Formats: sequence, structure tokens, C-alpha cells
Amino acid sequence: MTHKFSLILLLGLLLVSPQLAACAELALYPVKDLGMLARDTGTLIWLDNARMLFSGYTGVEYSPDDPNKVLQFRDEGYYVWDTGKGTVQRDTSFDGKGKICVHGEYWSYVRSGKDDDKTYVLVSGKKGEETERPFPKLHWFNPHSCRYYETKPFWIVEGHQTIPLQEEHGYLDLGTRPEPDYLTLRLEEPNPAIWFYSVEAKKSFPLPIGWLEVGILQVRYDSLSNRYLLSGLQYYDSTRGFLSDWPRDTPHKVWWLSPDGTVQPQEVPNTVSSLQGGWPQIFPIRGGLFVVSGNTKNMRDPGAAGGFVVRGQTIQKVVTGMLRRASVSPDGCRVAVMNDANDKKPVSERTRLQIIQLCQGE
Repeated sequence: MTHKFSLILLLGLLLVSPQLAACAELALYPVKDLGMLARDTGTLIWLDNARMLFSGYTGVEYSPDDPNKVLQFRDEGYYVWDTGKGTVQRDTSFDGKGKICVHGEYWSYVRSGKDDDKTYVLVSGKKGEETERPFPKLHWFNPHSCRYYETKPFWIVEGHQTIPLQEEHGYLDLGTRPEPDYLTLRLEEPNPAIWFYSVEAKKSFPLPIGWLEVGILQVRYDSLSNRYLLSGLQYYDSTRGFLSDWPRDTPHKVWWLSPDGTVQPQEVPNTVSSLQGGWPQIFPIRGGLFVVSGNTKNMRDPGAAGGFVVRGQTIQKVVTGMLRRASVSPDGCRVAVMNDANDKKPVSERTRLQIIQLCQGE
């Protein structure tokens, strides 16, 4: 049974995604479909440039009395997809672990205490040199470095909303936002600037970005350029003010922030219909950006949504479907996506794990 299961998985690795073959307008970036189902709320982490850790299962068993009632997910658990070797294996060493975070050679996770499912242990450190301690009830977590703090770290500013960057770089300060509805314009300062505290400069200074321009700020670190990609989910300018939908005649905005405080703006083409009026998720990749369609008006049409590659002023669609989650490999050459093709199956049977190869010859 195990041998048969492995053959099925390997066959899935060798096949190009049927979505890619069926969609002539897609750019020719190889898409590998694992052939397994994945939890769209589960783990999706690159352990290194080749290995992807994810939560998956091989099928769904329903109640004979109620076809809509799920009895169990077959072979459910953590899997490691090694894209270099072309193998997929169930990895029981991750069972019982949660909040898994990987940053280079450093990682952290939480597991249950021995013989006691009411206590938890925090494991963290360089791989192979981890230390354990009781999981602190009061703590602060930095998702960019995977580190936990039991005393207030330097990036906590009383009364302010802050976003930590890597400890050696600093943090972003979005200010106090005193209004019950933070979208309410303050007449004296309708679009206050986001501030950046630089560890290198040992001081804070304002960025040419206002918090009405970003709303729910997305911050993604690009290890290749040692910069942070900042993008937002709403539109604002001094003439038109705040708009609930992104205007179709205006490119999307992102900003590249360097640890020394230098900011380089970039425009993302808004020429694709599924991106117009929507709020995309944007990820740094090698030599460009990976954009996930966020147009809620077209979410019922899987042909309208998908993933796009932006290089310069060129935007190309590379995969079709509603991408519930996405994760970029450390070298920026692969994007793993949990793709819901919305093919008239139950939700539990239609989200599949795919990997898009973005660099030629790697």
C-alpha cells in the first residue's frame, strides 16, 4: 500500500499542472502539482530551498448516512516535499508541534509537555542546538526572526502599533491610531507617516509612506537584496482621498525598505482584469514580484483569479485558481501555493499543493 501511494505521488510530481495545460494564456513557468490535498489553514513552510513542509492528506472519508459529514481525512499529517529529489514523505517528527517558524538555520516551535497535554514547551535555537523552556504565558513574538521574548523587546512602544523587523534592522511604528475606526480621517493630519526605527542609525525617522496608503500593512523580507517589501491593501492620495476599491487607472504601489532607511517605490502594473479593483498579496521573488489576485468580485470564477509574475513593467499569469496561501523559497526561485480550483467539489477535496518554478535551470 505504501509503495503504491509513493508511486502515485511521484507520478503527480512529474506531471505539469492540468490548469497550466488548459490555460493557453499562462506564461511558461513549470507548475508541479503534488496530487495531494492540503489544508489551506495548515502549515506551509520552506525548510530550505528544496524542501517544503506542509499539512496534507490523501483523501476524505464521508459518513455512509450523510455524504456531507466528514468522518476522517486519510493519511493526515505533516509531509515534506523534497523538490530536488522528487519525493514526498510523511514526517512524524513534526507531530504534536505547532507554531513552527523557520528563519535560516534558526527555528522555533511549541509542543506539548511530556505526559501532559495541558502544558506546553517552547523549543528554539539553531537546528541541532535547540533549547527548551516552558512556553511563556506573557510573551512577544517576532515572525521575521522566529524569536520569543518574555520581557518587552525594544520594538514595543507603549500605546503605538509597531511591526518588528529583524532585530539587527529595527521596527516600523504606525503611531497611536486613537480613533475607534482607524480609517476615519484626522483633519489636522489625514495621512500620518509611518516611522522607521533604524538600529544602524540608532534613531527613528518618517518614511514617505502614510498609513492610509497601506491599511493592513504587508511586510515581507527579501534575503536576496536584504530589503523589506512593504505593500498595502487600500488606496489613498491627497486629491481623491481614501477609496474602498483600487482605481483601475492607477498602478498598485509597493515600497522597498533597506535597513539604512532608504525607500525605493515601485509600481505594479494594473493591466490584468482580475487585479483591477482588488487588493493583491505581493511577494518578493528573484528578479521581480509574485502577485496573488485579490479581486473578491471574481472569487467565484477560478479562471479570473491566480498568480502572476511581475518583472519590470511586464506582468504574466503563471497559475490559475484561488490561491489560499503562498510561500516563497529562500532563494526566490520557487513559490508554493495552496490552490483551490473551485471545481464543484467539497472544499476539503479541492485545495491542492503546487510549486511554481520561477528560475530557469535551477
